[in-house]
Amino acid sequence: MKENLFSIGNMAKLTGTNIKSLRYYEEIGLLKPEYTDPESKYRYFSYQQIPLITAIKYYIDFGLPLKQFCTHMDGQYLHCDTLIEDSRAIAEDKIRSLKRTIMKIDLAVADMERSKSQRIGVPFSRIMPEKGVLIREIKPASPLQNRTNIGNLLDEAKCLSLDMGFDIGSCCFSSDSITKMYTFMDIHIVEGDKCPESAHFFPAGTYSCVQQKGISVLNAPSFFPEIYQAFEYVLAIETEVFACEYDTHDPLIELRVIGLDALENNLLYIKNHIA
Repeated sequence: MKENLFSIGNMAKLTGTNIKSLRYYEEIGLLKPEYTDPESKYRYFSYQQIPLITAIKYYIDFGLPLKQFCTHMDGQYLHCDTLIEDSRAIAEDKIRSLKRTIMKIDLAVADMERSKSQRIGVPFSRIMPEKGVLIREIKPASPLQNRTNIGNLLDEAKCLSLDMGFDIGSCCFSSDSITKMYTFMDIHIVEGDKCPESAHFFPAGTYSCVQQKGISVLNAPSFFPEIYQAFEYVLAIETEVFACEYDTHDPLIELRVIGLDALENNLLYIKNHIA
């Protein structure tokens, strides 16, 4: 009966799989020995089972849940077509994830290069694209509330499977009748993504900026009084600078301020929270 069969040790060597893995495949019902010696209880496998073990390893390499492998089997038959379809979908997801990672790296490099040219305490202008964010209002305005909000935003981003950016901080919207402060988290929304209902947007435009330690959105009116005098609505953003040398105890802060004459349709964040 054992002729032309391989012991579990030999099968492990032939397939580049360890013995524990083969036993686990058997335990969850994916791999049944061709023969089990009734006295020694040694397991033996056939040459024809090598492709099945290879397919199981292939499934694992693509990050698919091993316990779902049985959905591609029907008795002694392995459905290679659905197995390949699932593997391709996983591979495409990984490619998209890698592209997002490269995009974030490029943004980080751009931020570091930009920070090299800025003089601390000297105002400058920066053209910013529209930025997707998640927000939580700060009530009352306190560091403790801000830290709690950050934790909540991290949980929200995780639940929504959102790709987080580098900017986490505070922002303040001001008008003649209202001033509101929020904690925000930058999220990347790229073409093809479904925009979550809870996402808002900082408007694109030219922001007046300054980099300095120990400042916050509350200092924005003193740095840029002319903007607060000239515009009906003002957005101030406070975030840490992604510099080549990051001070973990007292990070450099960038304050960004933009004035807005009206609540335009694309300024979703302001429209939702100020109008």
